[in-house]
Formats: sequence, C-alpha cells, structure tokens
Amino acid sequence: MKPKHSRPKRYRESSGRPVPPPKRPKTKFNAYRDYADVLWMGRFLKIFGVLLALVVVAFGIYVTTNGILPYLKQQKEVSSMLSGSSSSASSEESTVSVEPAVTYDENGLPVYADSISLKLINKDHSAPADDVPELASFQGVSVDERIVPALQAMVDAAAKDGVTLEFSGGYVSYEEQETLFNEAVSRLEQSGMTHIMAMTTAEKQVGRPGMCDFQTGLCVRLASSGDFTKSEAYQWLNNFAITYGFVFRYPANGEVSTGMEADLTVIRYVGSAHARQMRRLDMTVEDYVDYLGWQG
Repeated sequence: MKPKHSRPKRYRESSGRPVPPPKRPKTKFNAYRDYADVLWMGRFLKIFGVLLALVVVAFGIYVTTNGILPYLKQQKEVSSMLSGSSSSASSEESTVSVEPAVTYDENGLPVYADSISLKLINKDHSAPADDVPELASFQGVSVDERIVPALQAMVDAAAKDGVTLEFSGGYVSYEEQETLFNEAVSRLEQSGMTHIMAMTTAEKQVGRPGMCDFQTGLCVRLASSGDFTKSEAYQWLNNFAITYGFVFRYPANGEVSTGMEADLTVIRYVGSAHARQMRRLDMTVEDYVDYLGWQG
C-alpha cells in the first residue's frame, strides 16, 4: 500500500537525477484595476458632493439676499413706523391738556398721526353727516386745512419744473354727495338702466353719501381736459407726488379694493412716509390700511 501523499519520482534519463515538478503558470490578478475603479468612483462622488453643496449654498445666499433680507427689512420699517404711531397715540391719550409736539418730515412738512392721515371713508367705513374736518380754501376748493402746506409745497415744486397743477374739486359734504349720487342715478336711468343697475353703477362712479372719501377733505381732483394720463401733470405727479405725501386714490389696478372705478385725476394725502410705503408695496389706501391692521 502506497504511503499517503506519495508521488512517483521522475528521473532524468541521462543522469538519473530527479526531475522537479513543472511550475504552475502565474495568473494575473485584476485587483489593482478594481481598486483604481473604486478610487475613481469615490473621487467622482466627492467632487459631485462638493459641487452640489456649492449649488445649495449659492441658492441659499440668493434666497436670503433677494427674499428674506428685503422682507425682514420691510417688516422692520413697518414695525418701527407702527411703534412710532402707537407711541404718539398713547402720548396723546395720556396728556389731555398738553398737545403733542408737531414733527416735520425731510421737506419741512408737518407729520400727522395715522388717525388723521389714514382716515378712511368708503362703503365699509361710512361717516355721518356731522363728520366735517376743519376746512380751508386752496385754489378755490375746500380741503382739510392740515394738508394745505403739503399742497402748496407740491404746487410750487411742480411750477419750478414747468408743470402747472390746477384743482377742480376737494371736500364734498354729506349733503352734496347725496345730491351727486341722486343725479348720477337719474342720469343712468335715463340712459336705459334699471333703477337697481343705476344705483350700483352710481356707487362705483360717485359713491353714496357718507361713503365717499372726498368727505375726509384729504382728497383733491386735478383739473383735466382729455386723457389725463398723457398730461405733464400726471407724469409729474406719478414721479413726485409721494414726496409730498400724496397718492392716486383710485388707481387702475385697485377697483376691487376701492370699490370705485379708476380715476387718476383724484389724489389723496396720506403723509410722505405712508406714500412711499404704498408705492413700494403697490397698494391702494384700503389695502394699506388693512395691511397695517394685520401687522398690528
């Protein structure tokens, strides 16, 4: 019996020496190539991750710069404005016999409390017949005497630029508004409208008594013949009216909020600070008052 693992020995024919077994051929492994592939893939993923992180960071910076920071700045401005208004209002309540000191803006014009400059009369904020401001005459029309300095400064500034601002209307009393409304209804009925349709249309064109902002004395109407938007007066007001605290009361894009048909010949005093904010936010007086109420 052969011993375990025994192999027959081979001998050379000439010398009789044993012949070593043949060497096995060496096989070439692909371990290095596989490792290189894995290494390349890791580097690719690392570069891709860095690029993705840079894109995310850039997007975050863009959103912060163009969205979050302007919004926070706007909220800060509105909050500071509201806090100033509330502090002035509280001081008025606490001092009964002593009137608060009058402040002025950068143009030297008096700045009034929001209860004055943002007083609103419309279909949602009606006023009784005895709600009459202290009136003064300016270019032959009646206005709240407190806006005369702003009107005069605005007219003088326009004149220096070669633009003449002439006014054809101002304060309208409750009784006068009632007459205007009834005349409008009668005229519309004569044109073929039903009574209900005529009243609805008259509400949008002239407003019901006690529901028209002209009763505040803070609105004035520009004299105009033809298309007012093509006049020099309109172009000047569109650029500089906010400097003196005036905005267009019934803009073309605000019929839903104002409840009135667009009429760019009507401007309204709100104060220079509020006028700039309204222009920046592209809001009507109604939208802006609601906005401040929501902020408060």
